[in-house]
Amino acid sequence: MTLGGKIATADDLVLALYRASSELPVEEFQRAALELIKPLLAFDSGWWGSGVMTGSTLSIHALHLHDMSPDAPMEYREVAEQDPTTSIIFEHGDGVYRFHASTVFSDKKASLEFRHLLKNHNVENMLNSGTLNRNNGFASWISLFRANPDQDYSDRDQHLMQILLPHLYRIAVDQSPDSSETSRWQPTPFPACHRR
Repeated sequence: MTLGGKIATADDLVLALYRASSELPVEEFQRAALELIKPLLAFDSGWWGSGVMTGSTLSIHALHLHDMSPDAPMEYREVAEQDPTTSIIFEHGDGVYRFHASTVFSDKKASLEFRHLLKNHNVENMLNSGTLNRNNGFASWISLFRANPDQDYSDRDQHLMQILLPHLYRIAVDQSPDSSETSRWQPTPFPACHRR
């Protein structure tokens, strides 16, 4: 149900996402989708991308930045092997994972550069969602970031993203000009994991 033209429920949000996907090209849809999500699932910045995962390292092929510096992808490439999300998805499978940066990296000296990247881009809390096709290494993800260290993602936030992800990935596949993208995507349930 919408209240005064605003999206009030997850069902309304899913319908609005499909409506936007039919009206907008993919580049505009990703921006619009994240703006539609923001009132129900607050975040300060994020990125939505795809690439190939080998081992626990991710090679980015396409990336939509949302309120992030254009330098972020280049900086990320330099420290990608320190990203806990890729190793967790590789080890535990598709899912929605939430991280509190200070806690996750508190005792890990090996991840100093990654922590520096997060600090430079005002990332204190992360809601990282990903899927991996183990047959060819193709990965898709949506990561939403909060700058406030005290604004953890909640169980409710994580559950909402679990509801949205299959729709967002399906829309991305439907909008892809590359039909081979369809064979890469495998719909799966999205388990939740909290790292605090």
